[in-house]
Amino acid sequence: MKPILPIKKSGFNSSLESRLQDQILNPQERKNRWTILGVASSIPTFFIFSRFGLTQKFWTCPFFKSTGIPCPSCGLTRSLISLSQGDITNSLQYHGFGLVLTAIATVTTPYVLTELILNKKFSNPLLKRFVNRPSQWLLGILFLSYYFYRLGMGYPDIFYEAFS
Repeated sequence: MKPILPIKKSGFNSSLESRLQDQILNPQERKNRWTILGVASSIPTFFIFSRFGLTQKFWTCPFFKSTGIPCPSCGLTRSLISLSQGDITNSLQYHGFGLVLTAIATVTTPYVLTELILNKKFSNPLLKRFVNRPSQWLLGILFLSYYFYRLGMGYPDIFYEAFS
């Protein structure tokens, strides 16, 4: 199979070729990449819809509605809306992980899309540090720690105003 893009033998393209050699995605890896792309690209897509006013009034979290206690992801949608409108302060008040998720999606979307187009795996040492079980556990623990911190310290008034 011929490569889609011509790869030269010198400079940057040579190092790119060494990272792509003999690393064709198998069907399961392609399926995984499509899943990752779907999830990661939902945030930029949401930003585009939000910028053009194509969002609806969001429903209140069922957990919050039934218990009166915010769930770990309560405020995340409003955080992304504020971030898409350039309001970083309110975004962080709604949910601090809105900015983190946006950063992850911004890096992941083009990376996975390139792998799918070229049908080859990239060998990226920096990405390998973040895409492994310990990093995923750490992110999950940080997310839950942030949730319990917010429960203990109290959610900001802006959060409750949005739900009233």
